[in-house]
Amino acid sequence: MSDLNRYLTYKALHARYENHDLLSEHIHETLPMSNLCFKVTAELKSHLDRVATNMSFTRRELLTQALLHALDQADDIYELATHDLVDTGVDIK
Repeated sequence: MSDLNRYLTYKALHARYENHDLLSEHIHETLPMSNLCFKVTAELKSHLDRVATNMSFTRRELLTQALLHALDQADDIYELATHDLVDTGVDIK
């Protein structure tokens, strides 16, 4: 990718997400929230901290976006894998 393409991509993404903050304090005050806690290796935490710092994210922002992406991807894969079974009336639950 050329430097111009990188710059244009950066500007487009910046404009798209400039006012898009799923994790603002207002959201925390208006939506029911729940803690999600789990242990990770020190190496994974260090990697998370490094990426979050490099990208100017909070860890919460990065983990929320990653979790949303992973769940959407899992839903898509599940739908693809079970589509034929649902069409034939096989109980997949």
